[in-house]
Amino acid sequence: MNGRSKQARRLFLPRVRTKAGFTLIELLVTLAVISTLVGVGFYSIARGTNERALERGADVLHSMIRVARTQAITNGVHARLIINADASDPEFYLRRIGVVLEGDGEVTIDSEDHYTVQAVERGALLPEGIYIVPQGSGALVGSGFPRSIYRQVNGDTSDDTAVYSFEYPMKEAVPVNVSGTPDWICIQFAPNGRLSSATPGGGGLVPRSNQLILARGHWSGGKVDFRNAERFLGIAFKLSGASFASEDSALFELEKEEAEAGD
Repeated sequence: MNGRSKQARRLFLPRVRTKAGFTLIELLVTLAVISTLVGVGFYSIARGTNERALERGADVLHSMIRVARTQAITNGVHARLIINADASDPEFYLRRIGVVLEGDGEVTIDSEDHYTVQAVERGALLPEGIYIVPQGSGALVGSGFPRSIYRQVNGDTSDDTAVYSFEYPMKEAVPVNVSGTPDWICIQFAPNGRLSSATPGGGGLVPRSNQLILARGHWSGGKVDFRNAERFLGIAFKLSGASFASEDSALFELEKEEAEAGD
């Protein structure tokens, strides 16, 4: 009887199967695969972030351009989009953007009359590593890579014609071209929203062509080095003051040819 009872219990008891654990090699292989996948994921995220930085920079710049043009029309005065051109400040050089309006009049400093401007807001900063490509010698640029075009009149395309010196931002109207203050490149809009020369009050010839080029660069020896930039984004201006973004190099080469033809 006891023997039969034991046999019956064995029939109804669940069978427990022993399962071997992972071997050390299997664990190492699994960890290696996980590490590789995680690394690829982080690389993809970082690459996507870097690629989007140029688009974000173009969005920031175009937004500030619209602010400048709108302020000119709304206030009935000349308004300037300004870009930091002070190479002594690597953090802001060719990255900080602002908008200023012409002041009510001139101020006299050291027996000289100075045109005044006043800030509209505190400005914006392009994403890290994204810069405006200057038109002159303030950068290292590869052959054939497009440059910005900004100037006062058709007859002079040097950087100095469109650069003014003043503190920014400011609560009150301040004079331009004051020694010891940061330099700013500017593109100016007239009270009707049209593109204007960069001279105080809008005098002089209206530039035939203006464009701003953005690209990834890095600080090198007191200049921004764009020679490793693989692509660019540009914003071209029409005489009407309207602007549009593009990365069509042929378009910006055409703008450059038209600008040179008008000189």
